Amino acid sequence: MAQICAEHDVTHLFYNYQYELNEQQRDRQLERALEDVTCQGFDDSVILPPGSVMTGNHEMYKVFTPFKNAWLRRLKRGYPSVRRHLPTRG
Repeated sequence: MAQICAEHDVTHLFYNYQYELNEQQRDRQLERALEDVTCQGFDDSVILPPGSVMTGNHEMYKVFTPFKNAWLRRLKRGYPSVRRHLPTRG
């Protein structure tokens, strides 16, 4: 992959996160191998990323209803604002 990126002058790599263990390890290895390429992952298939809804003690929930309530509260906080106009160069 590093050779392909070098041959094509790739400066950025964008990809969608996969949360399984082997896939996370693969992505970390690839990012380390592409030290001259800016890598950016995205949460494309989830509403809230895994591990983003935790108890007050920063632990995983063990009971569904408190998790659901925390998930809904987190969702109601809103999404990041969207820029209507992107800055231009020149």
